[in-house]
Amino acid sequence: MTAIPSRLWSYIEPEPNSGCLLWTGSLHCEGYGQTSWKGRPCSAHRVAWYLTHGELPPRICVLHSCDVRPCINVSHLWTGTKADNNLDRALKGRSAVGELNGLSKLSAADVAEIRRQHELGILPSRLAAEFGVCRSNVQQIVSGTTWKWMKLVEESR
Repeated sequence: MTAIPSRLWSYIEPEPNSGCLLWTGSLHCEGYGQTSWKGRPCSAHRVAWYLTHGELPPRICVLHSCDVRPCINVSHLWTGTKADNNLDRALKGRSAVGELNGLSKLSAADVAEIRRQHELGILPSRLAAEFGVCRSNVQQIVSGTTWKWMKLVEESR
């Protein structure tokens, strides 16, 4: 982290138990550190990554392995796509997906059962009636259009 300019160090407070380097300057609404970089507002953890590793490719996110939003310790950061970020969030239970979404009529177990029964040849119309959803909802579940995060979680195991 020696590449971080001294003016930025004045906004860093080490957290001794986790190794996080906490940004004490301005935070934006999601809790991530915010600073100015090249005349524009920028997330402090992205600036720390840039100063250590160089320019980021387009559409690449800087993610936290520690899940501490104001942390800018580059050893706690990694890069990935938006899909990687979404999967990381879902795997850690921080997404309003599945039954965590208050509007969901189905649980993850229901979806797994719908997919299992569909593989056995049960028609979407019958599954829809059994689970109290419309046929198009069942078709979207079995095609992976919706609840696709469950497949990603299964594949990552």
